[in-house]
Amino acid sequence: MKKTTRTELGASLIEVLVAMVLLALGLLGAVAFSSVGRRALSYGDQIGRVSALAQATMENELGRSYADLISEDLDNHVVRDGIQLAWKILRDHPFTDVATVEVIAHWTDSKGKERRISFIGMKSNPVIPIEESR
Repeated sequence: MKKTTRTELGASLIEVLVAMVLLALGLLGAVAFSSVGRRALSYGDQIGRVSALAQATMENELGRSYADLISEDLDNHVVRDGIQLAWKILRDHPFTDVATVEVIAHWTDSKGKERRISFIGMKSNPVIPIEESR
């Protein structure tokens, strides 16, 4: 008759319990990490939506003619999808015949914290009057 050793008999109860505890700790860490990842994805989605709305507003304003752009009211605002968009047009800033458009987006994130992002674009007057020589 062959003598059996301990390794041939299998794992002891203590070894199985230790393995289960280690597995449980690993799974808890994975669950906590997935929660952090979910929040980061949610915040990234919010930033993406806000940026898209602000950039669309900026492109809409800069797509207009220079004369129409500077004839508009200087401060405007609108609320879209819970995001407050405000934009202002600065005439002759930073140079003569250049209009600066600043779009500012305000929103409240999922944690209830107020957030703000802004975009700045410039448009020049394509027709600059030529002064006559004297």
